[in-house]
Amino acid sequence: MGNEKNITFVNENNLIDTIEGELLCAFEKDNVKYIVYSKNEKDFDNNMIIYFGKIEEYNNKQYVKNLDYSESLEVKDIIRKILSYGEEDRDV
Repeated sequence: MGNEKNITFVNENNLIDTIEGELLCAFEKDNVKYIVYSKNEKDFDNNMIIYFGKIEEYNNKQYVKNLDYSESLEVKDIIRKILSYGEEDRDV
């Protein structure tokens, strides 16, 4: 898709890991920046596996951290709303 980026992650032990991923979407809510990305992996049904993360800054650099359970539910709800936007206006 052309959005391949090196994405740097910080885990709960502050260890850093970098992967090449594809940035699918980014948005901000309540002063927190979120991203939706793919590692170009597919599930058993050949669907793209997507991941969510939040951007945090350390030493003037941006890193992606995993979401806790409640944050992940909130981001999934936002993505559902984005995907269904306009569907209520369609004549079926």
